[in-house]
Amino acid sequence: MFFEKLKNRFRKKPAETLVEVIMAVFIVATGSAAATTLIVTALQANTFSRDNLIALNLAVEGIEAMRNIRDTNWLKFGYDKENCWNLLPGAAPGTDCTVAANLIAEDSYTIELDPSIYAWGLTPVGTPLDLSAELATNDDYQLGFIDVTPGIDTNSDGDDANDRDLYVTSEYIDFALTDLGFTNNGTSNFYRMVQVTYSDGLPPEDSEEMIVNSLVGWTAANVPHRVSLSTSLTNYLK
Repeated sequence: MFFEKLKNRFRKKPAETLVEVIMAVFIVATGSAAATTLIVTALQANTFSRDNLIALNLAVEGIEAMRNIRDTNWLKFGYDKENCWNLLPGAAPGTDCTVAANLIAEDSYTIELDPSIYAWGLTPVGTPLDLSAELATNDDYQLGFIDVTPGIDTNSDGDDANDRDLYVTSEYIDFALTDLGFTNNGTSNFYRMVQVTYSDGLPPEDSEEMIVNSLVGWTAANVPHRVSLSTSLTNYLK
């Protein structure tokens, strides 16, 4: 009987049960923390992939817009294709294409679609985009949204106010609001710059090759990111 009581006494160890509970809580907490970290990392990766894809498309659009400007010049100024290929967009018919001031110079530009005539325009900024620095000129490159069909729900979400039909710079947003009656649907997190240089260091009036770099930047968690694409546009119809 005595040994039976002694055996039962040693079987009952409350301290050991407490240790088991603490260990179980620790294991659950560690597992939960790891799972939370994994979920947050997955969400961040998904957000980055989305933003990177948008930035890539905007960079491609910048390249194609510059190609469109060159091709439009050939069509619009067919009387002097040899010299008018790199004319600044918006030039009037009859413009002298041999004057350097009328040509696309080596510079950093914003490039945007004029929503009134759906033609591309270039605006020189001078200072390159650099989201790692606090530059006032960075704001010139920021893209915003406009709704070119006010009152029409083009994205079928039941709310016309969310329509974001075009990415344009703030300069063109102001123009669209005041002159065209479009709707400003806020700013985006993306900045786009197009840089133009000419091969062999030749001036625009003498060169036959334009090097175009289209750069799109954005910031996530205070970390700047960028997508950059380059191409060569030549005066091959000369």
